[in-house]
Amino acid sequence: MQSTTLVQDLSPQFKAHFKITEIHAINRGGQKMVFIVTKDGVKCALKLFHNFGKRDIRELEIYERFKHIDGIPKILSVEEFNGDKVVFEEYIDGSSLQDVSQNYTGNPDVIRDLIYKITSILEPIWLDSKIHRDIKLNNIMIRENGEPVVIDFGIAQDLEGSVITTHYIPHSWDFASPEQLLNQRDQIDYRSDFFSLGIVGYVLYYQRRPFGNVLTEVQQKFAARDTSYTTETECKLNAFFKECFGVSPSDRPRDLKTLIQTLQW
Repeated sequence: MQSTTLVQDLSPQFKAHFKITEIHAINRGGQKMVFIVTKDGVKCALKLFHNFGKRDIRELEIYERFKHIDGIPKILSVEEFNGDKVVFEEYIDGSSLQDVSQNYTGNPDVIRDLIYKITSILEPIWLDSKIHRDIKLNNIMIRENGEPVVIDFGIAQDLEGSVITTHYIPHSWDFASPEQLLNQRDQIDYRSDFFSLGIVGYVLYYQRRPFGNVLTEVQQKFAARDTSYTTETECKLNAFFKECFGVSPSDRPRDLKTLIQTLQW
């Protein structure tokens, strides 16, 4: 049953309880709503959950474990109100990579620098046997100073932890690896994130998707073990794309160092 708090959004009682004076934006997701609010004079992100479950616990554990990393949001506090879990998170002052993607068009050097920074953020998380599983333009924020922040670890997976059983592997189809899109759970590892990162680089450079514009088209290609794509012969990112877009994880670089070497020119 949906809670009254979620139905009524932020009630006057809720706002008074948490000293919220302004609501700047609302983003409604499948399992949670995200508000940008001013609380105690500080702008922050407020997350309200329909049902606070294992995935949400895992996301908070990742934020806590890697809170020393500047490139992921900081959790300010975890509260409860009328039985609902309430999470206050650092507000990232900037734009999503989706919103500023045009700034990267056809510029391999700028894209390379961005990928370096994103992988530096994710490397300690990968080394801890955790994967993001939803790397895409909308999950990368660019601060006002140009530094990236990787957000939304809501479907992150702990490769050494217990599996959260679902009928399918959650993903964003246009940035998903073949093993994600084809529901090959036992194939997923940190190199699935490599594949998604390759799509990010490709979309930034060309402003188009590499494998198709609709889900069924991409599914058919991947089912046929086809990850072919078009590219300019002289594009400096070609070696990076080639390594990221291996059909299976075993066809991609074994480690981040090998992947980064494809970006050295």
